[in-house]
Amino acid sequence: MARSAPALHGRDNLPTHATALVGRDREVADLRQLVLSDDGRLVTLTGVGGCGKTRLALGVASSLIGSFKDGVWLVELAALADPLLVPQVVASVLGVRERSDRSLLAALVAFLARRQVLLVLDNCEHLIKACAELADTLLHSCPGVRLLATSREALHIPGERAWRVPSLAIPDPRSIVPPGEVVRYSAAQLFVERAQAVQSNFGVTPRSAPVLVAICARLEGLPLAIELAAAWVRALGVEQILERLDDAFELLVGGSPLAPSRQQTMRATLDWSYGLLAPPEQIVFRRLAVFVGGWSLEAAEVVCSGSGVAPQEVLGLLTGLVDASLVQVDEQDWRARYRLLEPVPPVRPSAARTFGRAGRCSIPARHLFRVLCRTVGARRERRGASSPGRSCRARTRAGQPAGGAALVFGPGRCADGGSDSAERIGISGSSKAPSARAGRG
Repeated sequence: MARSAPALHGRDNLPTHATALVGRDREVADLRQLVLSDDGRLVTLTGVGGCGKTRLALGVASSLIGSFKDGVWLVELAALADPLLVPQVVASVLGVRERSDRSLLAALVAFLARRQVLLVLDNCEHLIKACAELADTLLHSCPGVRLLATSREALHIPGERAWRVPSLAIPDPRSIVPPGEVVRYSAAQLFVERAQAVQSNFGVTPRSAPVLVAICARLEGLPLAIELAAAWVRALGVEQILERLDDAFELLVGGSPLAPSRQQTMRATLDWSYGLLAPPEQIVFRRLAVFVGGWSLEAAEVVCSGSGVAPQEVLGLLTGLVDASLVQVDEQDWRARYRLLEPVPPVRPSAARTFGRAGRCSIPARHLFRVLCRTVGARRERRGASSPGRSCRARTRAGQPAGGAALVFGPGRCADGGSDSAERIGISGSSKAPSARAGRG
């Protein structure tokens, strides 16, 4: 827990950690250089919940303690619900008190105007507007102040450098990695270290090495997910852990009781992010759960529109999910491709229990199938493939992605509603085989 600092006594209020920061040496060095550069007065670390934004920010801040004459100060915002209290929390950390002749914000600006400090604003995502306004004021009025923020989305103000936190390095699951080489990859190193914390004789063997690689790949290098999975070696073998990742939300639980509740399970982490979305974004996010392996914008416009979402709104809502770090964007063949990280999807594979929250759909499964086949077929035809429609239908029936579409419906199912009827829906769109968000005001 960070400590307050009356009148800036001391050099920092950063907490100490019982475990080392794994696999982030390069990121710490790069961010340290960025924060000290002319373009780094406001650096915001963004990324999906569980990617390690806070730990990385604290690692960077620790490396910068000697670089700021008046210190490095952590401002923890996760527990704050009222955006109007953001200046008060910052003032409390710095030991600034409100005066009768000026507002607290004015007193804070006056206090920082001649000081050289680094403020670490941790967990801004539910207070985006308030944090953005404070940051903008400090950047314009306090030339010696630099800000390092963490948030699941950027603050979106002039002068900000948004920096997406990458996943930890993972081996190629298709390659054969010798047991002694596995821990050279930071995701595997983190798993092994956390596993040894609960089972001291845990080690990487020729049999367990490929399983460990597969676990890290399935969890896409997300530190929180890896730590939660590694804790299970006290009761399960690594092969059992891998098998149970098919229902990741049930397995990825049991985080440290000292951590915030939203960081104790992957479901809680996702619920936190989901709760910050505007209602139309929540609808689109739930509907995106039908995609397995990624999707194109065109496919999203078909699947996600209807029942309160117009086709022309899908791009903007999808972009909002990208900004909120819930959807990842890749580029294939010069076109954007979207996907959900493996531990993140809201329904995998139990679509029946969750997906119906989006409401009964207005797109019958057969119509959706026709539209997707027509889209896929047109692309294949442009590339010179023959009989696109027949190929699409035949390969889809066989359960294989047909130029990207693979649908599985029970009889009479609907593509985006029906929590009682939908069994499982899978669509792979690969071309190759509170504005209203809470905290925005």
